[in-house]
Amino acid sequence: MGSQPGGVPTSIDFLSVSLIPKEAAYADADVGVTPTFSGNLQRRALYTHAPARLEYCVHVPDGGRFDVGLGVVRDDVPVDFAITVRRLGGDAVTLLEETYSGSVTPSRSWRKRTPAAIGHSVAWI
Repeated sequence: MGSQPGGVPTSIDFLSVSLIPKEAAYADADVGVTPTFSGNLQRRALYTHAPARLEYCVHVPDGGRFDVGLGVVRDDVPVDFAITVRRLGGDAVTLLEETYSGSVTPSRSWRKRTPAAIGHSVAWI
């Protein structure tokens, strides 16, 4: 072992090694935004702990659509995802309902979804 080609043999002594589970990145807050990796891609993840509900008022341009990447950190407890849209003054419409568990999707993976075009309006998602 050497530090560089033709160098003097070296050794390293490790005094401590810590293994930190991925769940620890999400343990400090009930909801938050954090960078996370999916393969070689870094994404910003909006996270919360189940059971939870997130709601946003957004403007959707004409012909617009809503893309979302859904995932779970642990696969031992199923998580139900539902995406509903309510146009101002209108009724709620469910665009997507899925359950993620160890039997449906591998742990720590993202599944990209485009539930539907939701047209030109201001909507609660």
